[in-house]
Amino acid sequence: MFKPGTSFLYSTHGWTLVSAVVEAAASEPFPDVMRKFFQVMGLKHTYLDVAEPLIYNRSRYYSRNGSGNLKNVPYVDNSCKWAGGGLLSTVGDLLLFGNAMLYSYQWRSELAMWSVQPGTTRNWGRGDGYGMGWVVVPSRQEYGGGDVQAFAVGHTGGAVGASSVLLVVPNKVSYPTAIPLDSELAHHTPSVPNSLSVFSSLESVVPQSSDVCVPCGVTVAIIMNLEDVGLRRLAMDIAALFCEI
Repeated sequence: MFKPGTSFLYSTHGWTLVSAVVEAAASEPFPDVMRKFFQVMGLKHTYLDVAEPLIYNRSRYYSRNGSGNLKNVPYVDNSCKWAGGGLLSTVGDLLLFGNAMLYSYQWRSELAMWSVQPGTTRNWGRGDGYGMGWVVVPSRQEYGGGDVQAFAVGHTGGAVGASSVLLVVPNKVSYPTAIPLDSELAHHTPSVPNSLSVFSSLESVVPQSSDVCVPCGVTVAIIMNLEDVGLRRLAMDIAALFCEI
């Protein structure tokens, strides 16, 4: 559609390409990598959206017809786009993942994953844009005494019969350095070449210490079994209420 680096367009196909990169880096099929990730992260209720297995509490999915009445949506095979919307999860598991991201921000907030990439915009806030996998809303205050925009990251999701949002707002307080950059984790190298070693072993590579920070901030997760529901503003309003506490 355009030369790389000249414009930005979000698409599910872009995430499918990301899954191919993950497969090449891990030398494993993407579904296998994700199953290991779910286990390591403790996401016990997150699955690949495969139709045949009986998954406890799997929801039915709905849309609205031209009269605004609910109707069942048709079956969709998501195996062609696992990374672009082919996962089942719960609010509890999304909150666990969001808290892990809060911890990550406290440890390495300077990483590119927390920065707006050039030439992108998503209309979530002033000066926002797309980062390494999600929307990034930078902390901003243009004028003294004016509105203070809190730093936040998040992503909405839309599928046949479903809508979702995950919003992460790190705390504004300064955090102590829990793990120095020259620690065991910084020097950890894969035991197997070309493998995602953190997924291949359940042994912790983070030194256990009472100094390690707990996640501090607000995480909002909303999942609905109805398609085309705008949830971003609701999530931001909920986050703002908790940030005031």
